[in-house]
Amino acid sequence: MSSNKFPHTLIQYWNTERFLVLLVSLLLVMVSSPFLNDLRWFGIIRNILTSWIFLEIFHTTTREKKRLIFTSLLVVFAIAALWADDIFGTNARIIALTSAIIVIYLFFSIVVLAKFISGAESVDREVIYTSIIIYLLISMVWGYFYTTLEFFVPGSFALPFEMDQSDKFVWLMYFSYVTITTLGYGDITPLNAKASMLASTEALIGQIYLVVIVAWLVGMHVSQRSKKE
Repeated sequence: MSSNKFPHTLIQYWNTERFLVLLVSLLLVMVSSPFLNDLRWFGIIRNILTSWIFLEIFHTTTREKKRLIFTSLLVVFAIAALWADDIFGTNARIIALTSAIIVIYLFFSIVVLAKFISGAESVDREVIYTSIIIYLLISMVWGYFYTTLEFFVPGSFALPFEMDQSDKFVWLMYFSYVTITTLGYGDITPLNAKASMLASTEALIGQIYLVVIVAWLVGMHVSQRSKKE
């Protein structure tokens, strides 16, 4: 009996804690990518993990039936673009198309999650998880911007050493996370106006987001406590 209950309990937890599952999945992929990078099948493993992230985003953001068909098409195209990018990685047109599809899907997901936060009546775990998820997704979007720019304009970034496109993806994702937090180690630097503008825009958006979201969460929490009193 207990063995029959386990899958049901797992599915129920996946549904009720979908924001937490998505957040943990994003963090695990972010942390594990550098350690998996040396594996022979890293490209396939990375695509599987990223496909899981896209599906988790779909599971988390699809609450309204009126949005189901459109969101379903978006996630299918995003996953297809992800794998096409790996298979036809030397074709410039396909790189541009696949990157655009993935960015559109991530941007749409950010908008949906932002609407969820703005419509919340109180600060709970889901709101906090969602706030962090949006921050990480913004970094992912800019990571794709950087990787696409480096593909079309090689030498846009000063990288630590010579590397192939797969390695560049990992390093430029890392650069995106470092940039949005304005940590700035200096091991990767933009070398042209396009790269510099992208990096400065991400840093600006990241700081504005933190200021606005923290102020909003604190204000909502204070308002919530005052109503209880």
